[in-house]
Order: sequence, then structure tokens, then C-alpha cells
Amino acid sequence: MYRAVQQALVKLHGKGFVHGDLQEANIMVKRDGVDSEGLHDIILVDFDWAEKEGFVRYPSNITLNHILLLHPDDVESGGPIAAAHNDQMLKFLS
Repeated sequence: MYRAVQQALVKLHGKGFVHGDLQEANIMVKRDGVDSEGLHDIILVDFDWAEKEGFVRYPSNITLNHILLLHPDDVESGGPIAAAHNDQMLKFLS
């Protein structure tokens, strides 16, 4: 599943977008789905915080404990959401 999510992030980031809340609960895996490269067929969901990188920030009215259980060290409540954060969150999921 890691490679499938990684490829989805490459596509998302390639268009200039970030997800902001990458965690297991926001990755749907199709039960029998495998794509042409033999990867799990996945769908990223919960795009509440997704937007163009540089224009989107983590919510400022909640603490990081409510945002992400595991998060990169430089993530701040109300701070900018970066593609690098998505990549680091993916590493936490592996």
C-alpha cells in the first residue's frame, strides 16, 4: 500500500496540492483492486484541509493532538501545510 499512496502523493503534489491529513483512516483500499503495476488500488479521502501548497494552513483553533497523532516536528497549529509534511506522514504509516 505504501507505494500506491506514494504515487498518489506524487500526482497530488505534481499539481501543486497538499492533503494535510494523511493518516490510515483517510486511505481507502479497494477490496480486490490492483492497478496495472500490481499496486493496491487506493483512494485518498478527507480533503477538508487540502489546497494549493502555499495557500493552506492547518486549523488554528485546535491543538496538534487533534490534528495528527503522529506529525512532522515542524507542523504547527495554524501553520502552513507543506508537501514535505505529506511525505513525512507517509513514512509514519509504513
